[in-house]
Amino acid sequence: MIFNEQTHEYYFKGKRLYSVSEMVNAYLGGGYEGVPQYILKASAEHGTAVHLAIELYNNTGIIRDDLSLLQQDALEEWITYAETVKVKSLESECMVRHKEIYAGTFDLLAEIDKEVVLADYKTTTKFHKERVELQLNFYRYAYKNEVSKLIAIWIPKGKALEPIELEIYSDEKMEEIIQICIERLEQQA
Repeated sequence: MIFNEQTHEYYFKGKRLYSVSEMVNAYLGGGYEGVPQYILKASAEHGTAVHLAIELYNNTGIIRDDLSLLQQDALEEWITYAETVKVKSLESECMVRHKEIYAGTFDLLAEIDKEVVLADYKTTTKFHKERVELQLNFYRYAYKNEVSKLIAIWIPKGKALEPIELEIYSDEKMEEIIQICIERLEQQA
C-alpha cells in the first residue's frame, strides 16, 4: 500500500482507496464547516507536532526539546499517563486497509492492563465522540486482529489528558456503515 502524504491519498495495486477520513465524512457529514482556515491550520500543526513527539517518545524514549510550551505540556501529559497505566506500545502509525475500499493510519496499538487497545491521540479543543468512535472502528475493522478496547487519548491544549473509552461496533454494523459510505461517495463522484 502507498500513502501520498501531500494529497492524503492511499493506493493499493494502483487503485485509489477512500481514506478513513472520507468514510467518516461520508457517514456523518463534514466536521469543521465554518471554522476559519487559519484556526484549522494552527490546530493541525499543533496536533501533528504532538503526535510526532509522542511517537518518538513511544518508540525511543527520547523527549523532544523543540516543542512549544503547549506541545511540551501535551507530551508530559502522555508520558505521565503512559507510565501510570504501563502502556506497552505494540505498533504505532500503522497503515491498514479494508479490502480495496478504504485505508487509514492509526496512531497506536498498545497493551494496557493486559488488554490490546487501539488508540488515537486527539488534541482538539472539543472532543467529537461520534466521529472519533467511528474513525477508530474503521481502523479496528481493517486491522483484522483482536482488539479489546478503543480509546481516544484526548489532550486538549493546556488541559489534562483524558482517556475516553469508545464503543466497539459489531462487524455487521460496520458492513452496513461501509455500504452507506460507498453509496454516498459514489454519488458525489
